Amino acid sequence: MFMKLESIFYKNFFGFNFVNIIPGSYNVNFVLERNFIKSKWVGKISKRIRSKFTDLDSRALLAFRLSELVGAGIPQTKIIAARRVNFPPEFIQPQDRIDDKICITAYKGVNLEEFLKTNREDKLKNIAQIFENFVFNLWVGNYDRKNSDYVVNRDSFIFPIDYQLLGPGFSENDEVSLGAYARSYNFNDPADTGCCLAPVFINEIKKNKNIDFFNLMVGRINKLSVKSIKRAFRGLYFFKAETKENLNEKFIEFLLSRRTRLEEKINDWIKSDYLRKISI
Repeated sequence: MFMKLESIFYKNFFGFNFVNIIPGSYNVNFVLERNFIKSKWVGKISKRIRSKFTDLDSRALLAFRLSELVGAGIPQTKIIAARRVNFPPEFIQPQDRIDDKICITAYKGVNLEEFLKTNREDKLKNIAQIFENFVFNLWVGNYDRKNSDYVVNRDSFIFPIDYQLLGPGFSENDEVSLGAYARSYNFNDPADTGCCLAPVFINEIKKNKNIDFFNLMVGRINKLSVKSIKRAFRGLYFFKAETKENLNEKFIEFLLSRRTRLEEKINDWIKSDYLRKISI
């Protein structure tokens, strides 16, 4: 009885209240408000995808930890137990969810596509950081950048979101990365590289041709110690698709190998005239 009362107390004071659904995604996304503190978060229940990856939330949390090391701008990210959320009775839990956890990200503002309905790109105050973030995406293998994968706050600062699809994990090849639509993406293909930046920002690069900020992020990534990269994996476990084969060591190798070739691959992409495999 005491344990039950303690659980109710904890949920009421330190849990989260469901606010509303965010439509338009394969996964289940929604706004949450934390009790007592009243901070707002975006929650995501990740569903199984065709390759049956079950570590998607861990990939998002790893991206945040690595982002903190190099200033890639990803909002604070956590993984919480679903029982900490007060869902309304009508909320239907997806049957094909990957586990009983929820990935939550600090709420920052409106979707970029919504922002651009009434504003131009040049109103964004930290757009240079998005170009640096492109390099970060290429490093971690996040080939899933659409215009909808950014949010803008009331002060016109932009933040990248949605980092579940990144890194290695395909059984047939440890070097290719999981990206948009759960397909594999190749570090050596410039058209794949273009998927690390949203189309609207590729258009900006084509117009301005200022790529100095790319080199800034390349430098920060290459200055990271191996120890700090390994520390980002603490408490996280990654697996190959449809298996229980642990991928952590190969994931670390993946990051260490890619970072030394970032400048080369970015130059290949520029020479290709900023190719992008996926148009949306």
